[in-house]
Amino acid sequence: MSRVLGIVATLVVVVGIAPSAYADSVAITAGSASFYWDGDLTSFTISSADSQFFGEYYGSLPSGLTPGASVDFSTSIPVTNAGHHPLAETYRGLDFPEAWIAGSLTITAKPIVAPPANGKGSTFATLTTSFTMTGTVTAYATPQHSGTPLFTTEVTGQGRILVTYRTVGAAGVGGASGATLIFTDPDEK
Repeated sequence: MSRVLGIVATLVVVVGIAPSAYADSVAITAGSASFYWDGDLTSFTISSADSQFFGEYYGSLPSGLTPGASVDFSTSIPVTNAGHHPLAETYRGLDFPEAWIAGSLTITAKPIVAPPANGKGSTFATLTTSFTMTGTVTAYATPQHSGTPLFTTEVTGQGRILVTYRTVGAAGVGGASGATLIFTDPDEK
């Protein structure tokens, strides 16, 4: 009888704790992410009051804008150690100085209309729009992402995306030369 009670107690603990641990979410209130025009290695740093996540990845944004057309800078940022070295992560106040991360950040940007071209190839300007972010960050002790994760959490956030572009004559707007996502606290106006 005590063995049955032990199994039932274990199931109650596992079933009772697992959903709350999985449902844990970190609301990002600060940080930034960037993209280079050529998709080169870049990084993100996002944080809340008790967590901070770093990642390195490759990525770029759309390479051409048509004046008067809708532009959507929505994208996905891979949560990786693309620089091939461990990264320091902090989750709920616990430091993990050498973590290997996995996951994805989905950026949903508010579409905007591309401005008219106004230059001869040497004029740079910045477009800006708002975005929301959802994603998952999982950290491991090994580069193979093997074994039990050090932690896994969902993340949510919002902010502004700033895209620098170059105009090309009067006919079109050239590709983005870079972009920065600035994460902001939803409670600050």
